[in-house]
Amino acid sequence: RGVSASKIVIANSYQGKEVLAVAALLPLLNTTLVMEVEMAELRDDLIDNLGTVGDAINAELNGTSEIRIARQVTTNGTTGALVLTVPKFNCSGGPCPVLAPSKSVTSIATMQCLKGASEEIDYRGVSVLAAYGCVPDLKVGIVLKMDD
Repeated sequence: RGVSASKIVIANSYQGKEVLAVAALLPLLNTTLVMEVEMAELRDDLIDNLGTVGDAINAELNGTSEIRIARQVTTNGTTGALVLTVPKFNCSGGPCPVLAPSKSVTSIATMQCLKGASEEIDYRGVSVLAAYGCVPDLKVGIVLKMDD
């Protein structure tokens, strides 16, 4: 009611950082309100919560289906796919890897931002059918797996 116009844009701030800017004209106060949120911060918050969302989806999936969500990260000069979701099943041969194996569909979806479907041996040593894709702006890969 007190806002006569508003605009939302993604732009570069005066500091050269990518920001989500929201501007609203407030005629009753004879002013314009502008709010900026750094996109890097927004992306990090969103990505941090994707793991929780993926875990909730896994809890609802029946049988041997599982969703895996991974984020592209660089640590000590090595880039890999950091798995954000907790494994639904126990891993064969010890603890589940935090970084997805480089040839897994999780890594392919995340690192190469490819989409498709394939058959692979998962972290349990079980043959699975996998459909995968990515969200390029977030550098996130998403994989849905089902036992073969």
